[in-house]
Amino acid sequence: MTRLTRRLATLLSFCLALATAPAMAQPTDGAGDGPALLVADDLFVEGEDRLVATGNVEALQGGYRLIATRITYDGSADQLVIEGPIRVLDEAGNLVTADRAEMDQALENGILTGARMVLDQQLQLASVEARRVEGRYTQLSRVVATSCQVCGPNGVPLWQIRAARVVHDQQAQQLYFDNATFHIGRVPVFYFPRIRLPDPTLARARGLLIPTFRSTTLLGLGVKVPYFIPIGDHQDVTLIPYLSPKTRTMEFRYRRAFRYGDLTLTGGLSRDTLQPEALRGYLFAEGRFDLPDDFKLEFDLASVSDESYLNDYGISSKDRLASSVAVTRVKRDVFMQASIVNYQTLRDLESNDTQPRIMLDYYVERRFFPAAIGGELRLSAETHGHLRRSKLDVDGPDDDDEVDGRDVARLNAELSWRDRWTVGPGLRMGVTGHLWADRFITEQDATSDRDVASLTPGAAVELRWPLQRRGFDGGRTLLEPVVQLGWVGGERKANPNDESTRVDFDEANLLSLSRFPAPDRRERGTTRRRACAGCIRPRRDGPRP
Repeated sequence: MTRLTRRLATLLSFCLALATAPAMAQPTDGAGDGPALLVADDLFVEGEDRLVATGNVEALQGGYRLIATRITYDGSADQLVIEGPIRVLDEAGNLVTADRAEMDQALENGILTGARMVLDQQLQLASVEARRVEGRYTQLSRVVATSCQVCGPNGVPLWQIRAARVVHDQQAQQLYFDNATFHIGRVPVFYFPRIRLPDPTLARARGLLIPTFRSTTLLGLGVKVPYFIPIGDHQDVTLIPYLSPKTRTMEFRYRRAFRYGDLTLTGGLSRDTLQPEALRGYLFAEGRFDLPDDFKLEFDLASVSDESYLNDYGISSKDRLASSVAVTRVKRDVFMQASIVNYQTLRDLESNDTQPRIMLDYYVERRFFPAAIGGELRLSAETHGHLRRSKLDVDGPDDDDEVDGRDVARLNAELSWRDRWTVGPGLRMGVTGHLWADRFITEQDATSDRDVASLTPGAAVELRWPLQRRGFDGGRTLLEPVVQLGWVGGERKANPNDESTRVDFDEANLLSLSRFPAPDRRERGTTRRRACAGCIRPRRDGPRP
């Protein structure tokens, strides 16, 4: 019995090797993963070397389970025979089924008749016969492979690959197809004398990816054939040749994961008939990194050789490229961000000389909770500057009515206090007070003052009445009418409006005292605003009985 138990442990490893990852290499004689348990309706011994288990036979080892109709062990021939239907299932969901299985004396070679493999619950391979060779390879004869669910009255999958032979290299996690035909339904579409595919258990496999076809008026009909190259477990490169009658292009994507961040580079180089004398291309870079003391570094860089390249090759529809580098730290009562942004316009009616190219920002905000007065006290400060290449201090020969060379620097500080109380029948009353200090320095602008400073007070009182209704099934509906009375003092100064030329009104600034996007303009005077917010919150614990 001890010898049979060792053989059953090896048998389980043998059968599961057809469906699991290469880490389950073929064990040596008796080297199972632990004791095997054999359960059957009848278990008897014939002679001295033959043991037979029949009726609802189950062999269990670790997280693996084998179900069969009959298992016979012949000690004199050192051979195991399993009669089916056979099912072998592992804890990851990989499945092998067969009608009959035999193993030789070395337990490295065997035959499964009527075998079907399901790899990683994704790819199904059905064959007339499966052979185990050298403890590493599985050879399947007359194979049908698909990842579609086989359903319908005819049992025909949406797509399938039919091959004369398939070899599964368990160690390399590769599938090799000989004389393969790709079918859509029952119709053969492509024939491949030999193809190689990674099995679903391999997450990062070197090789060709699915090609894509692209047809445009400028470049004609072309094809992209990506080739993926893993470089260890932490980085990879994808090369994407793009061929058409009018271009020769090589695109690429490089990804690398670091211990404290990640980096992605995408780009391409082209020779085409649109600009035959120039080498065209683009480069994008994105990265996120954790720095000491809770700081985070983020960058998003973009560059292109000419204004029309991204549109010609269908890479991006952006008409302005922003390259930014930012360092941020967020804590419970402190927020800090420093950033630099560079803009490159791709619009025909805009010039990079007269558009703000470089923007520098530094912003910090702190919160305090003074016990003497209650509520929340906030103190924030921001410095900002943007530069243009042009040196003109007047509007040039264009139609934008903007000074071509205007450069602006500003310093803004805000002191605010806020608090809320519950009054009456569930009413929430809130009070806020603000004091803004602003200074603007404008260079190369003959239409405005160079140095402008202002001190602006503001206050608001709001009343909210949150109403909640609970549904019969436990869901909740929230309705909150809001009324606000606000006031902002001070007078408009003579600094130019260089950042607040576009004003958006949305839920983010619905109750803001100033809805301009930047402090070079503020709404002043008295404001009266009404709003109503609502939401529906479904139950998360399911319906009540």
